[in-house]
Amino acid sequence: MRKIFLLALCIGPISFISAQVKGVVIDSVSNSPVARVRVGMIIKSNITDTSYRITNEKGEFIFETVPSSNFSVVITNIGYIRVTIFIPLVAPQKIIDLGNITLTVISKVLNEVVIEALPITIKEDTIEYRADAFKVKENSVVEDLLKKLPGVQVDKNGNIIAQGKKVTKVKVNGKDFFGNDAKTATKELPANIVDKVQIIDDYGDQSTVSGIKDGDPQKVMNIQLKKDKNTGYFGRVTFGIGNKNLYQTSFNGNNFKNSQQISIFSNSNNINQSSLSVGSSGNRGMGNMINTGQRSLSDIGGSGTLINTFGGDQEFFQSGSGGSDGITTTNSVGMNYSDEWSKKINVYGSYSYSHLHTAGYRIISQQNFFQNVTFINNQNNLFENKGDNHLFYFNLEYNIDSSNNFKISPNISYGSSNGISNTMFDYFTKNIGKISEGYHNSITILKNPNVSGNILYNHKFRKRGRNFSANITSATSNNESDQDFRNNTIQYVSPSSM
Repeated sequence: MRKIFLLALCIGPISFISAQVKGVVIDSVSNSPVARVRVGMIIKSNITDTSYRITNEKGEFIFETVPSSNFSVVITNIGYIRVTIFIPLVAPQKIIDLGNITLTVISKVLNEVVIEALPITIKEDTIEYRADAFKVKENSVVEDLLKKLPGVQVDKNGNIIAQGKKVTKVKVNGKDFFGNDAKTATKELPANIVDKVQIIDDYGDQSTVSGIKDGDPQKVMNIQLKKDKNTGYFGRVTFGIGNKNLYQTSFNGNNFKNSQQISIFSNSNNINQSSLSVGSSGNRGMGNMINTGQRSLSDIGGSGTLINTFGGDQEFFQSGSGGSDGITTTNSVGMNYSDEWSKKINVYGSYSYSHLHTAGYRIISQQNFFQNVTFINNQNNLFENKGDNHLFYFNLEYNIDSSNNFKISPNISYGSSNGISNTMFDYFTKNIGKISEGYHNSITILKNPNVSGNILYNHKFRKRGRNFSANITSATSNNESDQDFRNNTIQYVSPSSM
C-alpha cells in the first residue's frame, strides 16, 4: 500500500490553467489560409497527454486551456514540412497568440521520365507507324524506312507490299503524289522528314465523300510529314560513275509551304533503273512485237516445226528481244503540285516524261536431246528498243458546303516505241551435220495516246447514312502499230533420206 502511494506521488496530476493558445496556419506559396490542418499540443513532462485541434476554413485554431508547465504546439499536414513551436511558461498568460504560422511545401525533384507513344497504332481501316521508332541510316530515303516497318515489304523493283497486298498509290499529307506512281515518293523523299506512315484501306473517292464503304479496298500509303519539315526548301542530288561507262545521277527539289507542295524530280542513268513510273507504253510495243513474231514463226513451217519439236528456241524469241535484258539508258523528269486555292477548293496533279533506250546482244548455244540424237542450236540475237512516255493527271475538288462535294479528274497519257530485233540461228548434229539455218528480223512501231476523265458529285442528306452520288467516266484510246517481220529458213536434207 505504501509503494502505490509513492508511485502516485512521483507522477502527480498535471494541472491546467484557464488560458488560450491560438494561431492561423497559412501556405508559404499562395500566402492563403490552409484548412483541415492538424494542430497538436504536447506537454513536455507527459507526451502521452496530447490534445488536437483542426484548423477551420480560415486556417484558425484555438486551445481553450493550456498546461501550467512548458509545452509545444506541433502542426502537421500532408505535403508540408512539420512545424514545432516550443512555449515556455515563465509567468501565467491569459492569451498566447502565435500569429501566422507558415507551412512550407515539400518539394522533391523526380528523376526524368520519358514517355514514348506506341510505334504502331490501329485505327479502323488505318495502320499507323511512328517513323522515329524505326531507326534508319543517315541520308536514307523513305523506301529504307518502309523496309523496317512490320508487315511491309519492298521488293527489288521498288514495289510496296503491305499486309499481303500491293500498295497502288502513295500520298503526302493526304494529297496524291505523282498519281498512281507508288515508287517516286519512296525513292526520292528523305526519311528524316517523315512523322508517320499510314497504310489505309481505300474504298475510292465516292466512299470518301459519302462515308459508305463498298467493294474491295485498295492499299494506299499516306506519308505524314513532320510539322517543322512541312515548310521550306529541301532536296537531294546524287551522282555516281563506274567502269564500262556506267553512270547514275538524280535530283529532287521540294518547296513545301503548309498546304502548298511543289516537287521536281529528274533521273538519268544507264544501269537499268528508273525512279519515275511513267507508264509502260514503250515496253508494250516490244511485247506485241515478240508475241506476233512468235506466232509468225509457228506458221512458217520447217523452222517452226523444229522449234516445236526440239523446244527452247521459242522461249529465246520471247526473251531475247529485250525484255529486262540488255543495258537500259533512262532519262526522266517529273513535277508534282498540290495546293488549297481556297477553303473550298483543293487542286493537285503531276506531269511525268521518260525516255528509255534498251540495247543488247545475246549469244546462245543450246543442246536438245531427242531419242538417240543430240541437236545443237546456236543463236545470235541483236535487239534495240526506244520508248517515250508522257503522263499528265489533274484533280480539282470543290467542297460546295457540308452536304455537297464535286470532283473532276482529267488524265492524259501518250506512249510511243520503236523496237528492232535481229536473230540468226542454225541447227546441226554431230553425225549428220547442219540440218537448218536462217534468220528472223522484226521491226515494230507503236503509238498509244489515251485520254480519260471522271466527274464525281455527292450530296449528303440530313438523315444519317443517306447519300446521292453521280459518277461520270469517259475515256478514249487509240493504239497504232506498224509491224514488219522477215523470216528465212534453209533446211538441209541428208543423202540417206533421199
